[in-house]
Amino acid sequence: ALLTYDGTSYKRFSSGITASFVGVWGRGASELYGATNYSGYGRVRRYDGSAWAEVFRTKSGGSVSAIAGNDSAVYATIYQDLASRIARDNGSGWALTHTAPNTSVRYQNLWVDAGGRVVAVGTAGAISVYDGSAWSEQTTNTVNSLYGVWSDGGATFVVGSNGTVLRQSTPGGPWEPMATATSATLRAVYGRSASEVYAVGELYSSLGSRQRYTILRFDGKAWSAVHDGAPATATSTSVDLRAIAERDGELFAGGRLGALVSSSDGITWRRVSSRATDVSLQAAWTDGSKVVVGGQLGRLMQKTADDKWVEIVLDLPFTVQALWGQGSVLFAAGSGAMFRFDGASWQAVPAGDNTINVLGLWGSAPDDVYGVGGNGIILHYDGNALTPMASGTSLNLRGVWGASKSAIFAAGGNAVLRYDGTQWNTLEVGPIDHSYYAVWGSSASDVYVVGRDDNAKKALVRHYDGAQWSDTTIDEDAVLTGVSGNSATDINAVGSAGFAVHFDGATWTKVNTAVPWTLTAIACGAPQGCFAVSSSAVVLQRAPTTP
Repeated sequence: ALLTYDGTSYKRFSSGITASFVGVWGRGASELYGATNYSGYGRVRRYDGSAWAEVFRTKSGGSVSAIAGNDSAVYATIYQDLASRIARDNGSGWALTHTAPNTSVRYQNLWVDAGGRVVAVGTAGAISVYDGSAWSEQTTNTVNSLYGVWSDGGATFVVGSNGTVLRQSTPGGPWEPMATATSATLRAVYGRSASEVYAVGELYSSLGSRQRYTILRFDGKAWSAVHDGAPATATSTSVDLRAIAERDGELFAGGRLGALVSSSDGITWRRVSSRATDVSLQAAWTDGSKVVVGGQLGRLMQKTADDKWVEIVLDLPFTVQALWGQGSVLFAAGSGAMFRFDGASWQAVPAGDNTINVLGLWGSAPDDVYGVGGNGIILHYDGNALTPMASGTSLNLRGVWGASKSAIFAAGGNAVLRYDGTQWNTLEVGPIDHSYYAVWGSSASDVYVVGRDDNAKKALVRHYDGAQWSDTTIDEDAVLTGVSGNSATDINAVGSAGFAVHFDGATWTKVNTAVPWTLTAIACGAPQGCFAVSSSAVVLQRAPTTP
């Protein structure tokens, strides 16, 4: 995806494809180049101010990793024919101009000076330099992978793994290591001058596979850490920064999962809302007034009256997989814990020795809340503690919804359970090739379960009218993972690859979401409508509709 910033907010910029971009460079708003990999090829696309078009493609199986240029030429680092190469368009069309010195080198990035000097960096400590007439391989005395490069035309800085920073004081001079006192993987570097340089990347926590982003600053004398993102303590994920640039005196650093921070002085950094947050979102809840979403790293975000997203909780000790609330009370649950907000503070819900792996939450009141999850688990909160309930199944229950205290439905695997106020019973066992992911209804006699018909390889909606079930298969090879509605005639279901459908009381129709990511959950409530969250940190809103 591509985003544009107008100085106030970010907007999606259509590129005509759904693949991710690995690099963007331009000569102006009407001449942009994007590097991307999809359908087995590395590609360069060009925007002329009105439309995107492909201008370069690698051989089959190839890839592209970076793009940069100046007023005279555009360069891209590519990989094809088992070798890392550099392609160039100097106005006469794209052609290969250099091949890495050996097969252990994979170019990761490059910098192009206004005067035509090109510096390409890559794995195994590789730096290749084009001086305007010929390429030469540089001596770096490191085997660390190098990922980022920046130059002011005189001094050149290169950054990489294990906190590596190399500096070449003048073109043609030696590459000298600089002390950083960090083990971070540094992905990108940018400077306002040779004595004010910034490096960004990720720093692994003590939990091994979990990361936080980091920003280092060079003041002309020494490097120091000026900003670290919140530690990834709850789940294994990648939170990092992979690019840094400047616009109108403001520094911007961005990375995966929508991470974006900015600073004017280079010391104090703030999160910029390019998305609701910078982690994969798994849960959504709304009462029509308040809207809360949650996901990895225990992150919870709330939508404000002026349509901004603000953190209300950071780093709950689990991935938030389910949300439910009423009034000022909100519950958040996931793998390992359930927390309750009483209007003033968050507290863990006592669980005793019970195993908690909650995938769905619903309640009739703050002291009558049900959580469902893996291995048929059903937990009930009575205002004091969680207690297990007999479900009669070992299937993974993914969703729960109720019309009243005596009409609660849970779905998962190929089964639907119902609670009558006394006990849980199996209401329906579908075909073995059915998979159910979510449940919602407008009443006890108007209940919808969504998922997938694995045999037909189609999205599936099942409807219960209080007496019998009926199926609707939707002609799309997709999985529906969430369902919710504003009324019996305004229901939305979402799922894999941005797939969504709407029910108007008579017919299910496809809805174009314009996003390629899995929509993991949806919550609806008039007057605000429906909010769908995604694996890529995006939140979509759809206004209520009238049939």
